[in-house]
Amino acid sequence: MAEVFARAYGMVVSSLGTMLTEETVKEVDLVVTMGCSLEEVFPVPLISLMAKKVVDCKIDDPRGRTIDDVRNIRTQIEEKVLSLFKKNN
Repeated sequence: MAEVFARAYGMVVSSLGTMLTEETVKEVDLVVTMGCSLEEVFPVPLISLMAKKVVDCKIDDPRGRTIDDVRNIRTQIEEKVLSLFKKNN
């Protein structure tokens, strides 16, 4: 995924997500997930803070996919992010 974004935008992007902290969750308007189960990733107290802020985009995992598949996933992500941005601004 990082390689596909790098090719599209001409920049190096991290293939790792950002670790959310309690402080971060309190500061943000939305927590956008790409399809992971919150219970598998976050401790229960953090999930309870995120309850009204979580938007799950239900994006397929790009690991092991072809470059074309990953490009399609990238397009899905772009569309979802733009839609969220328009809806919340």
